[in-house]
Amino acid sequence: MRDILVFLMLSLSAQTVGATLSGIVRDPAGAVVSGAKIEVQNLETGQTLTTVSDEAGGYRLSSLRPGRYRVTVSAPGFQAVIFEPVELTVGQSATLNATLAVTALTEQIEVRGEGVALVEPTKTEVSEVIDQVRITELPISGRQFIDFALLTPTTNVGKGVSF
Repeated sequence: MRDILVFLMLSLSAQTVGATLSGIVRDPAGAVVSGAKIEVQNLETGQTLTTVSDEAGGYRLSSLRPGRYRVTVSAPGFQAVIFEPVELTVGQSATLNATLAVTALTEQIEVRGEGVALVEPTKTEVSEVIDQVRITELPISGRQFIDFALLTPTTNVGKGVSF
């Protein structure tokens, strides 16, 4: 029993709580845009984080709280691009690339929809987020956290393991 508790404690401490958003900013010709401003605003809390693309046009924001975001990418001489809503979940490592159009005017292009599709090229596992509604409304005996993990169709319980 003690071994199972140690295993569970180690597993829980290795869990990622926040999400990571990264990408590359390019111009219409495909060249990278360094020094572009990337502004990420949480639509629920209003909190805004800002970063700047590096020499390779790349940016990375980590430890973002799960939720819905508005991502604005802008640079001098280019039209700003707005992605909304961008949905980030626990432990997600999402890639959001942007292509900025050249302009002499101050214009913004806003991309809206049900959700902006994010690419996770480094993710090799199948995962699922169990939202608050499912947690509170599902009849699970004893409210053991492992019972919620078993809701995911790809979860397998190995031989000799009992909960």
